[in-house]
Amino acid sequence: MTTTGSDSGDSRAPPIGPNRKRAARSIETDIQDYIGEQLRAVYEAILNEPIPARFTALLEQLDRKSDPAVE
Repeated sequence: MTTTGSDSGDSRAPPIGPNRKRAARSIETDIQDYIGEQLRAVYEAILNEPIPARFTALLEQLDRKSDPAVE
Protein backbone atom coordinates (compact mmCIF):
# COMPACT_ATOMS: atom_id res chain seq x y z
CA MET A 1 0.00 0.00 0.00
CA THR A 2 1.42 3.38 -0.95
CA THR A 3 0.71 6.55 0.91
CA THR A 4 0.58 10.06 -0.39
CA GLY A 5 1.17 13.31 1.37
CA SER A 6 3.94 14.58 3.56
CA ASP A 7 4.04 11.59 5.92
CA SER A 8 7.33 9.84 5.24
CA GLY A 9 6.79 7.18 7.88
CA ASP A 10 9.15 8.88 10.32
CA SER A 11 7.07 10.01 13.28
CA ARG A 12 9.94 11.92 14.90
CA ALA A 13 9.46 15.66 14.82
CA PRO A 14 12.42 18.01 14.85
CA PRO A 15 13.28 19.17 18.35
CA ILE A 16 11.84 22.46 19.43
CA GLY A 17 14.22 24.27 21.68
CA PRO A 18 15.30 27.84 22.42
CA ASN A 19 17.53 28.01 19.32
CA ARG A 20 14.78 26.82 16.98
CA LYS A 21 12.26 29.24 18.49
CA ARG A 22 14.76 32.09 18.23
CA ALA A 23 15.43 31.24 14.57
CA ALA A 24 11.70 31.15 13.82
CA ARG A 25 11.23 34.53 15.47
CA SER A 26 14.13 35.92 13.47
CA ILE A 27 12.57 34.76 10.21
CA GLU A 28 9.18 36.15 11.23
CA THR A 29 10.81 39.46 12.15
CA ASP A 30 12.65 39.57 8.82
CA ILE A 31 9.41 38.92 6.95
CA GLN A 32 7.56 41.58 8.94
CA ASP A 33 10.38 44.07 8.32
CA TYR A 34 10.27 43.38 4.59
CA ILE A 35 6.48 43.77 4.43
CA GLY A 36 6.73 46.99 6.45
CA GLU A 37 9.33 48.43 4.08
CA GLN A 38 7.21 47.57 1.05
CA LEU A 39 4.06 49.08 2.58
CA ARG A 40 5.91 52.28 3.54
CA ALA A 41 7.21 52.61 -0.03
CA VAL A 42 3.71 52.19 -1.50
CA TYR A 43 2.10 54.59 0.98
CA GLU A 44 4.83 57.20 0.46
CA ALA A 45 4.23 57.09 -3.29
CA ILE A 46 0.49 57.54 -2.74
CA LEU A 47 1.01 60.45 -0.33
CA ASN A 48 3.12 62.26 -2.92
CA GLU A 49 0.45 61.99 -5.63
CA PRO A 50 -1.53 65.16 -6.33
CA ILE A 51 -5.10 65.33 -5.07
CA PRO A 52 -7.53 64.95 -7.99
CA ALA A 53 -9.42 68.13 -8.85
CA ARG A 54 -12.80 66.47 -8.27
CA PHE A 55 -11.80 65.65 -4.67
CA THR A 56 -10.60 69.20 -4.09
CA ALA A 57 -13.91 70.55 -5.44
CA LEU A 58 -15.86 68.15 -3.24
CA LEU A 59 -13.91 69.19 -0.15
CA GLU A 60 -14.56 72.86 -0.95
CA GLN A 61 -18.30 72.15 -1.29
CA LEU A 62 -18.32 70.36 2.05
CA ASP A 63 -16.50 73.25 3.71
CA ARG A 64 -19.07 75.73 2.36
CA LYS A 65 -21.98 73.61 3.60
CA SER A 66 -20.51 73.22 7.08
CA ASP A 67 -19.72 76.94 7.49
CA PRO A 68 -22.44 79.21 6.02
CA ALA A 69 -20.40 82.34 6.91
CA VAL A 70 -17.86 81.44 4.23
CA GLU A 71 -20.35 82.18 1.42
